[in-house]
Amino acid sequence: MTDDQLVLGIDGGGTKTVARIARHDAPVAVLGEGRAGPSNWLTHGPEVAMQAVIAARDAAFKDAGIANHHANCTCIALAGAGSAAARATVVRHATAAGLADTIRVVHDAEPVLAAAFPDCIGIALLSGTGSIAFGRAADGTTARAGGHGAAAGDLGSAFAIASAAIRASIVTEPPDITDTRSVAALAPAVIAAAQSGNTAAAGILDDAARALAALVHDVARELALEAPIPLALAGGVLVGSESIRGLFTSALDLDHAPTTIVENPVDGCLRLAALPIKCP
Repeated sequence: MTDDQLVLGIDGGGTKTVARIARHDAPVAVLGEGRAGPSNWLTHGPEVAMQAVIAARDAAFKDAGIANHHANCTCIALAGAGSAAARATVVRHATAAGLADTIRVVHDAEPVLAAAFPDCIGIALLSGTGSIAFGRAADGTTARAGGHGAAAGDLGSAFAIASAAIRASIVTEPPDITDTRSVAALAPAVIAAAQSGNTAAAGILDDAARALAALVHDVARELALEAPIPLALAGGVLVGSESIRGLFTSALDLDHAPTTIVENPVDGCLRLAALPIKCP
């Protein structure tokens, strides 16, 4: 197989980076997958982020048994790379690293929409280490809310949940309180505390659910989407906790279609790499 037949999808966030390889004509048939550490462009910086991207890429090619670590097209979705300037910088670094002939960089919520809906119309809500909502209307207009970075106050994120719980003495702060990943990793303990009857923890989760609902409302209002609105959910907080999904749904006063859970946003990266014309 020649590299002009291959597409590479890379999805990076505050916890991990996942890369998958597929054929250009069959992006849903994954040939190999690789994982590496976090690659949030804003939090970890270009050098660390690109090291994770390259490590995940190399692991994916190794998993596929392909010696030449080069693809024809790649779509890279990185948390913290939402601005045009950041995306241009990622492209320069990725080009220098020889990731692919054609390189497309998007923020981390866009592939969630691409993975969930063939026409890429609707709203994607991602809540992991950070949080962001992104939507696209039928005319191609897009809007986003949140996505400023966990430490900058991504409401409803694992970092925000854990930070509130630390302040309330529900969980013990990690040795390095400045390490966003270590702080965010405490979110499951907060969820467990709420399920065990801790009213303060339950209040924190209620606040998080309302904050996430507000992000979706902001995007829906800006785009004036027709009901019922297609809605996709991704990220460890929403995918990993049925209780938070329930709280979020209750807080969401919006006419939406049944939610689509996206467990592997990297599949949306593959689709955007292989069929970019479908999701402009």
